[in-house]
Amino acid sequence: METKLKNRKNNKKILYVLLLFTIHYVTFTLFTAFIGCGKKPSQPQTAQKIMPKPKPNVPEYVPLPPPRKYTYNGTKYRDPLAPAGGEVSYITPGIAGTGRERMTGEKLATLQLKGIFRDKKTGSIAIIDDTSGTSYMLKNRKLYKRHKIVQGVDGVVKEKSVLLFCKDTKVELKLKKPREEKKK
Repeated sequence: METKLKNRKNNKKILYVLLLFTIHYVTFTLFTAFIGCGKKPSQPQTAQKIMPKPKPNVPEYVPLPPPRKYTYNGTKYRDPLAPAGGEVSYITPGIAGTGRERMTGEKLATLQLKGIFRDKKTGSIAIIDDTSGTSYMLKNRKLYKRHKIVQGVDGVVKEKSVLLFCKDTKVELKLKKPREEKKK
């Protein structure tokens, strides 16, 4: 009998363990089934049409107007080709004050043509320098030095050169190309 009692106790233990295992297994399965699947959406999803974004409005290309053409309007202004520090000249005070400077043939040979400017009102204007740095302006067939007419000289401004006449001397001054000036 004792053995029967022992067998019964063992059987009860085995049944108890099996029962616990079954309860745990069922609980775990149900828990994973409900929790693991996630929530169901409350409303059914409908397909929405995706509209493409409108293209931004890009303004048409408008070219810039061409730059205005520069015209030199002034015999009353300083020489635009003179150094910024002013003119360098060696003139006696008596000649500078009277404005009656005379040009000679030898002095004509030292002149250099610096530039020619076109003006609609007054025609062509030529800027001329001598070796000492003094600037002259040829306008309307007259040679000016600091707004005063130089006596004894006439001149003509051409397309790319200037003709100067002094009594019996005729000198033609030509524009130099930038390369020629750099080489000297």
